[in-house]
Formats: sequence, C-alpha cells, structure tokens
Amino acid sequence: MNKVHVVNKNNQNFTKLDEFGEVRYITDGFINTGDINLLIYSIVSKLEEIRKDDYIVLTGPIILNVIIAHYMLSTYGSMNILTWSRSKLSYKPQTIQSELVNDKKG
Repeated sequence: MNKVHVVNKNNQNFTKLDEFGEVRYITDGFINTGDINLLIYSIVSKLEEIRKDDYIVLTGPIILNVIIAHYMLSTYGSMNILTWSRSKLSYKPQTIQSELVNDKKG
C-alpha cells in the first residue's frame, strides 16, 4: 500500500488523503528555516522512509518543499504529488518526471 507523506502537519484537514494510502507527516507545526543544514538533518530519516510510488502533499515552508522535491527527483527520477482541487473538493494525483524538467532547460 502506498503511503502519503504530508510535508508539514498544520491546521488543514487532511482526512481525504486516507483514500490514497497511510498518511504520515514529515514535520509537524512551526519549522525553523534559519539553518537549512539543520533542517535537512532533522528530516533525513523521514526522507529515507519515502518510496518511489508514495505520494507527497506539499505544505509548509517553501524551502522544505524544495528539499523534498530535490530528494525525490534525484533519488527516484520522479515525484508523485497530490494537489487539492477547490472546485472538486478532492485531491488529484500528479507526477513530476525529472527528465521533463531537465529537457526544458535552455
């Protein structure tokens, strides 16, 4: 079964994520982004739990999302994300492929 890794647990309602797999949280609450190396060190064990077919829900500080996206794309070559649709009131699975990103550089 896939897992759903929420980047930052906050006051959002994540109950609809259950349909995509077991929900796990990479961080919880306020994140100190003042020391990026310390931030990476604090989440490395959580990153190692993420598998290629798992989903990521991008929440919280942008730098945290960038770190996780870099990890996923450099480790697996792709990243499955769940984006919220306000009109449908549901999550939509999408995949980012690193070769598509790399092909666009000019």
